[in-house]
Amino acid sequence: MKKFFPLFLLFLFVEHGFGVTIERIIIKGNSETEAQTILFFFQEYEEGKTFSEEELSQALSNWVRRLERTGWFRNIRVSTEFVGENRVAVSLELNERFFYTAQLFDHAVGFGKQNLWGKGKEIFFEVGPIQKKITLTDHMYNFWPFFYQVSLGTTEEDLVEYAEDFYRTLPTLRQKGDAKVGWYLRPDHTLSIGVSGQIIMQTNQMPLESVSYASLGYLIDTRRGYPAFSSGWHWENFLRVFLPTMACSWESTASFHYPLGKTWQIGTKWHHGISYGNLPTSSQYLLRSINGLHTLSQEKGLLGNHCWDIHAEIRWKFWDVIPFLIFDIQLEGVGFGEAGEAWTDWNEVGKHLFLVYGLGLRIYVDRFAIRTEAGIDQQGETAVLSSFELPF
Repeated sequence: MKKFFPLFLLFLFVEHGFGVTIERIIIKGNSETEAQTILFFFQEYEEGKTFSEEELSQALSNWVRRLERTGWFRNIRVSTEFVGENRVAVSLELNERFFYTAQLFDHAVGFGKQNLWGKGKEIFFEVGPIQKKITLTDHMYNFWPFFYQVSLGTTEEDLVEYAEDFYRTLPTLRQKGDAKVGWYLRPDHTLSIGVSGQIIMQTNQMPLESVSYASLGYLIDTRRGYPAFSSGWHWENFLRVFLPTMACSWESTASFHYPLGKTWQIGTKWHHGISYGNLPTSSQYLLRSINGLHTLSQEKGLLGNHCWDIHAEIRWKFWDVIPFLIFDIQLEGVGFGEAGEAWTDWNEVGKHLFLVYGLGLRIYVDRFAIRTEAGIDQQGETAVLSSFELPF
């Protein structure tokens, strides 16, 4: 993604050390998107606000980054022009992507429309032989710093249990409803509250459990790139209280992406989940997955009420971005090393530590990735995992 900042910004502020104000903002290339929608992501801007050189340069860079992260635009360029004493005009040029989108799941396909009416709204459907789900999202309700998301439907998901030294996987149907509202507290910081309920049954309609909870979330996100991250960091926290048992959990994820030139990158992630009381089986932390630890071991220590895991990856984008139909495709090779464990009784901490390393290939396609990754654990056992989930 190209970004252009004229060199004269470097000496605009030399004389008398004055800052500048933005006289006007010119937006080009938005045929469907309202200008107010685009300006919503320029959260540092206020009419009449004075910027220093460094503040303005960083604010414009942040604006480009946030627009890129929506997935609605490409080829975003920003420039400035001095139009008077301590006053500048800002010009933003962009190309709108095709706002229809699609996604693959294990048991369904998804399709939807993003940025409805150019106002940041979205509708998304998931459809399969059994799976039926609809999700409505408003990223900027009436252009206020407020967002919401509501989803309803039936999904097909696996439930994993550990009994008699064996992980048993049960295919299940989940009738669920979720609602979340949130606020942009400050640039790149969001606070959200949510409620969720689901009825879980086996595919033969035998009921297994009902789960409901309220949640409080806090997110800081400065990552750049879409859909694959190219730089930046994020920290996400969720506190969940399950009803009626009042068991609660705190889950936290932090990741950091550091570029090594144009095609190489180092990515790291820390994740933990801590709970009070016994979590429902379907809500326990499972590390036996492609976004957990790359292992299919039958050893204890991959499912529990508590967990921690740490990941380090070196990523290589070995081909340029490929325009393909309505999407851009990105190819990535990855080498990874990771460690972690899950437990229920605290006296088991450290007794079932897993160490895993391996290689993989990822193809990013808009909202999902086609992934095949192989991990080798400390027992020398190899697991090859495939998924449509986006990596961290």
